[in-house]
Amino acid sequence: MDRYGDDNTSNQEGTWVYTNILYRLKNGREVCRGLWVNVEDAHTVETLDKIVGAEEFKKGFFMGASDSLTAMLENKEGKYKINTSYGNRIYQQKMSEAQAKAFLAIYQKDLALANFSNIRENTPVGMLNFAITEEINGSVYMSSNGVMSRATRGWDVGVYIYPFYKDSIAYLKENGYYMDTQVKLEDISKIQVVNYNYDVVRDLQEERLATAGASAIGMDDPAILLEMGAAGEYDSEIDARVYADYAQEEQIREIAECIYPSDLVIDDWDCGKKLDRNYQVVVYFKTDSEMTKNFGTNAWYGFLEGQVPEFVMEDTDYKE
Repeated sequence: MDRYGDDNTSNQEGTWVYTNILYRLKNGREVCRGLWVNVEDAHTVETLDKIVGAEEFKKGFFMGASDSLTAMLENKEGKYKINTSYGNRIYQQKMSEAQAKAFLAIYQKDLALANFSNIRENTPVGMLNFAITEEINGSVYMSSNGVMSRATRGWDVGVYIYPFYKDSIAYLKENGYYMDTQVKLEDISKIQVVNYNYDVVRDLQEERLATAGASAIGMDDPAILLEMGAAGEYDSEIDARVYADYAQEEQIREIAECIYPSDLVIDDWDCGKKLDRNYQVVVYFKTDSEMTKNFGTNAWYGFLEGQVPEFVMEDTDYKE
């Protein structure tokens, strides 16, 4: 489920996504169908709630609910090495094996509450991450220092934690993992916000194409020229970026309370919460903070659509 609108849906009301549906028939055959569905339609949402809310779907779609992950954590054959942490990809705290197993069991119970609607309407508060390494059977090689070793393969499994997973969040708070905001105020030196003002760029492109560009190409409709890609000739000449720096405590606090790392806000098939594409938020950490030592001098965040502080919008508004 990964495409939005085409020529057949763009002129229809609602938000349309291309959905692959896999049917498992009674005779054991599996049939796949591709459908355009309107995720704003009440009947469609009701149907998707039933599908996403079903235990069978969750075991096949959510890695945190899969029997295979549970088996890996049990690691009865000693094939896997698993490092577990919780955070938002910027802030990460290691989690012990015992805590990971206990937390995963709580999460799997909370997952019973999840359906299409409440996942779509909420933003994750964090992510449980499993870094898994597996020894490959029968693959032995000699390293450069003459030691016999086994070949391995590795991958990460991320499990999103949503605000309505009450017991999971209670466990995180009890064990010191939960963060009220996605960045700690005591770590921040300053914040810089960049507004790319993409709508302004498009308006300026259309204006330019309607004059010099249109006459040069011999067409009169700026929209057609933009669709053909002619506007690309002017992209490098139009820069509507506006920067604003914030070092005052109250402004930093207000921004910190409404920013998210991009790894937590995925532009997914459900067309749910999204980061505002116009804004980029750069958080600079204090030189003596643990974040500078363990992560780096700065990290990139974003605002959710419709949640940009008013003073930031005013400070970064494009003015000719």
